[in-house]
Amino acid sequence: MAEAPAMVEERREEKRRARARARAREGGQLASGLLDYSDFALFGNREEKSLRVISLVSEEALGKTALARNVYNRVDIRQHFQCRAWLHVAKDFTYKDLLLAIIKQIPICGVLADVELMSEHQLSALLFQILIELRFLIILDGICTNHVWLMVARPFANTTNGSRVILTTRDSKVVSEVDPWGHPLKLMQLSDEESWELFLKVVNGANYDNLNNFKYLGDDDQSVDLLTIVALSYHELPYVLKPCFLYLTLFPKAYEIPTQRLLQLWIAKEFIQISTTTTTSVLEPEDLAKAYLEELVSRNMIEIATWKEDGSPKTCRMSSFLYNVFLPKAEDIGFLQIHHCNSHVHESNQIIRRLADHYVGVKSTLESHTQHLCSYVSFEA
Repeated sequence: MAEAPAMVEERREEKRRARARARAREGGQLASGLLDYSDFALFGNREEKSLRVISLVSEEALGKTALARNVYNRVDIRQHFQCRAWLHVAKDFTYKDLLLAIIKQIPICGVLADVELMSEHQLSALLFQILIELRFLIILDGICTNHVWLMVARPFANTTNGSRVILTTRDSKVVSEVDPWGHPLKLMQLSDEESWELFLKVVNGANYDNLNNFKYLGDDDQSVDLLTIVALSYHELPYVLKPCFLYLTLFPKAYEIPTQRLLQLWIAKEFIQISTTTTTSVLEPEDLAKAYLEELVSRNMIEIATWKEDGSPKTCRMSSFLYNVFLPKAEDIGFLQIHHCNSHVHESNQIIRRLADHYVGVKSTLESHTQHLCSYVSFEA
């Protein structure tokens, strides 16, 4: 029986919070500071209604975006702020691009027609009219110059409804120009010892007889069979996630799969199981599919390849190593069949239910094996 949707949502949020708390406990004052800042934005001085800017500064690849996304996706944040928008700031963005990127993420703007035909002045006026009433949270990810801030801030700089802006940047000068009196949160790289201690915090609750021995195993490349670890990771997956995971082997190796397409395919193949035995609120199939994806990502079984401007995953993929391990398994158990090359002919006695062609000119699979085919995908160039 599938888990109740409410339980799935609760587990997602608890895991997200647990990871944030783990980072905060050992990430030093830096990660802890982010959570303090975000909690202040939500639960702090409610009498302070003026716009507040929260800045995250660090070198590249130290976790600014990940920490901001953690805050952005929190359930309590979504409930508190009536409007949220995520902008990954490209260098060639125009003012109109920025305005449209925000407006398109405001729910009530979905009914507006021809917004792209509006002028910059019209868009700015529309955004001001909306945001003056709504309490909003806007993430500006990857700001390179304060010029972007000066453009974006025009429609809402004078709002007094408790709204907040979080920006991430590698340039501390940008922060000082945006908010001269602010206290930016500066992320620093952890030492090897701090990294190990953070790892222990993250895996807190796992049953290891001796963590020192566990560390020794990690240092000894010969003492752990990686295939055994991967097999165990798959074995520990909830049964509802296993077909969703194996389905990714239907795509070519290292193929970047549009996440929306993948979720729709999962739903169409009935991999998404809605519980009918609970009296609690039921998640929509799309929401439950997203929960499945998030769970597989959190388990490092699927990786996000690219992100949308609003901070949601755009494409995902299975790593080449996992693909090499699990494609043979998926074929061996009859879950799917792949035509690997133009001379491939299926010779197994298994009935094929899912078939994919990865190359042009493949020979047809024997008809007797495809009588029960329910899914065919072609990636011919």
